Amino acid sequence: MQAEGKIVPFDFKLFLDRLSKMLFLPFIYVIYNECNVDGNVSATVKNVFGCLPSQIRHEWLNNNGDKLLEIIKSKIETTIPMKNSCNLIPTINRMKQLGITEDNVYLHVRGHNLFNMIRSMGIILCHGINVSFTKDVLFHEVTADIAYWQIKKVSDDLHSILSN
Repeated sequence: MQAEGKIVPFDFKLFLDRLSKMLFLPFIYVIYNECNVDGNVSATVKNVFGCLPSQIRHEWLNNNGDKLLEIIKSKIETTIPMKNSCNLIPTINRMKQLGITEDNVYLHVRGHNLFNMIRSMGIILCHGINVSFTKDVLFHEVTADIAYWQIKKVSDDLHSILSN
């Protein structure tokens, strides 16, 4: 981002941490509903991650994406009518057993929803600095030191397929 002629850093890790924490309870809620409600489930996991916009506006990225997070939160609140009467603890515990936590739930979104949003953000952030976000940053990071086993597995699979 640029502010008065100087580049202001954007912390993707902080943004994704905040996004993941925001997505966690709606994710747990729809999993709970899909497992415990007969028939008429009004919201699904697909609905949660459909709230991630694929096209981002420049001004949404100010203050490390505060406005973008507000937009996503608002969309989630209108898309997923969460009820306070549900006991989500067993579902939270089950997700933890599966390795899905508040810190990494964003990795369990529909991949293209997350990818499109991150790519759109990166293109805006790299505008005018002669860097291809998709090629030089995003795809490069898939092969970098990987902290999440899910991404490591995808990276290993890609390398295996591409080396044949």
